[in-house]
Amino acid sequence: MQPDSGEAGELLRAYACSDSESDAAAKLDRLFGDYIGRWCANAARRTLRNYGVRGADQTDEESDVAAEVVLQMAARLQDIRRGASPLIGNLRAYAVTAVYNACFARIRARCPRHVQLQNRIRYLLRNDREFAAWTADDGEQLAGLRAWTGQQQHVPAPVPQRSGDSLKLVLRSVFALAQGAVRVNDLLGAAANSLGIADDVISPLREDGEYAGAEPAADRVMMEREALVALWQQVVQLPQMQRSALLLNLRDAGGQGVIELIPATGTATFGQLAETLNLSQAALAALWPELPLEDARIAVILGLTRQQVINLRKSARDRLARRQRKADGNTVAASASGEGKAGSVGRRIRAIFHRGQDE
Repeated sequence: MQPDSGEAGELLRAYACSDSESDAAAKLDRLFGDYIGRWCANAARRTLRNYGVRGADQTDEESDVAAEVVLQMAARLQDIRRGASPLIGNLRAYAVTAVYNACFARIRARCPRHVQLQNRIRYLLRNDREFAAWTADDGEQLAGLRAWTGQQQHVPAPVPQRSGDSLKLVLRSVFALAQGAVRVNDLLGAAANSLGIADDVISPLREDGEYAGAEPAADRVMMEREALVALWQQVVQLPQMQRSALLLNLRDAGGQGVIELIPATGTATFGQLAETLNLSQAALAALWPELPLEDARIAVILGLTRQQVINLRKSARDRLARRQRKADGNTVAASASGEGKAGSVGRRIRAIFHRGQDE
């Protein structure tokens, strides 16, 4: 065990046992700032280089992988403090394993149709009450029925017979056949086989971070991306309090939290999202498992009343709507009204910003 790993282990134990929330938060910031962040960055650089990723692509991937693993580890450390998970014996080994798994998943995910499927699966695992995803003690990302949350052992993911079932029914079939937790990466492969999803060519990343390759309706894909980026720029220009009130409570019409769609669709990176909320990446990662927050909790964070938070969010949506109405022929405004050619995910994101669940 390296010296800094031992020091981090002592700091982790002090964080878990601290009687003061402010002291615990300070120790958590030290863990991520002095140890976990550095380990993740170094491991991501080394692993991606071994996979043949170079140049600007590697720099972008390193940042994304590190942010993803920081998010996962923040959730695990919070579970440890609550007594829901045991202490991690070797924090550095845990972080490096998590980085390796995240890099491997990204390399596999360079098939564009698999990228879309992976995002849909992760969304279901996070938001559907029937399913769950968690991190095992060895750093493996596992998935299964919600009642299985916390299982440490996993089994191979069986492939259901090919059918026209929805993705939710496919996941339900995989878990029914497995009768135990499976790795998230294996679940992706099983679902792809069952649904007949395949990519003929593994496409390399272009310099802009998008997946290269001849996808159908490329003009519509570009229109969609430009529309989402334009909307995000409008969100960034909102006053700080309005941004926080809007994003920390971001829900769809059914009340489900959907903030993960922002980084998942490439609208903004996790780091950009944290900056927009005026939070460090570690602080946002610590909040991430609890999102969307109730208005009373946001009020405490912002030092406001619950009604002020509600008013700020409504003002944010009104301001976004006014700005888009002024943009003559703006793609975002057209799509938000259902007249554009953009895809369903993009329309949904725009609807969330303009017509929230609480309106």
